[in-house]
Amino acid sequence: MAKEQDVIKVAVDVGKGIAVHAKGNPAQIVAVGAAAGIAVVCVGVGYGGYIRAKKVIEWVKK
Repeated sequence: MAKEQDVIKVAVDVGKGIAVHAKGNPAQIVAVGAAAGIAVVCVGVGYGGYIRAKKVIEWVKK
């Protein structure tokens, strides 16, 4: 099972990977920054959903 620190590292790496493409005019930089932010949030939400679903499955099995 992934640890919270691993998930945070993945989220930061995703954001950095997208932010590398932030070159050019200010509108493009803002768009790439927004995409990086959304990707980071999605990783966190996805992990949170995974944890909740796992707890629900364990609860149902009882």
